[in-house]
Amino acid sequence: MDAFMGSLFNADTTGWGAFGGLAIFVVISVARGWLVPGRTHDREMLTANKRGDEWKETALELRKENGTLIKSNEIVSDFFNKVTVNTPAGGTTELQAN
Repeated sequence: MDAFMGSLFNADTTGWGAFGGLAIFVVISVARGWLVPGRTHDREMLTANKRGDEWKETALELRKENGTLIKSNEIVSDFFNKVTVNTPAGGTTELQAN
């Protein structure tokens, strides 16, 4: 195994040594915050969370409004059911005086 790893990261025999070194550097840089500074990452995450909170507030307002609209629709539907005469499909019915 040591021979394989030695030949893999040996820059004299293969180009994989440079690639391996670069890959390790990128992983360490990201982990330690060198490649993307922690302040930048925190700022972006704060902005994303704020945007998510705004969408959540909007969704809650829309849910409340939809609830009101559904309730008003039920009231109107109930009203029309009480004041109209049920007719068979395609048929006509005249109101009869009692």
